[in-house]
Amino acid sequence: MRDHVASKIALSHEQKQSVQDIFSAQRDMMRELVGNIRDLEPEQRREKFEEMRKKGEELQAETNTAILEVLTAEQRSKLDEMKGKTFEMDQAELFRGVFRGRRGEGGPGGSGGGRGQGQSGNQ
Repeated sequence: MRDHVASKIALSHEQKQSVQDIFSAQRDMMRELVGNIRDLEPEQRREKFEEMRKKGEELQAETNTAILEVLTAEQRSKLDEMKGKTFEMDQAELFRGVFRGRRGEGGPGGSGGGRGQGQSGNQ
């Protein structure tokens, strides 16, 4: 947990150590999950990435739960206040079109295109 967050919710030294231990265990599990992904064939790598994504989400939820168990009710309340309102985002929508090489209006030759292209008052 970042120092500024720990200080704002007034973590004790023992709580800080517990949180560090939780994050350390999470890192170890993620390292184990990633394993030797570079040695896999492309199709196996894609499957492994999907597995890693799912397990990573589960691990993150478990980590969050473990951390909340370390906090007092007052600290959890302060943390919730700091986090703000929860929102959901579809990850597929986030990256839609990014890797497809689409050339929209902002792409080369479009109205928002590269240097010397499109409309400009300096032509």
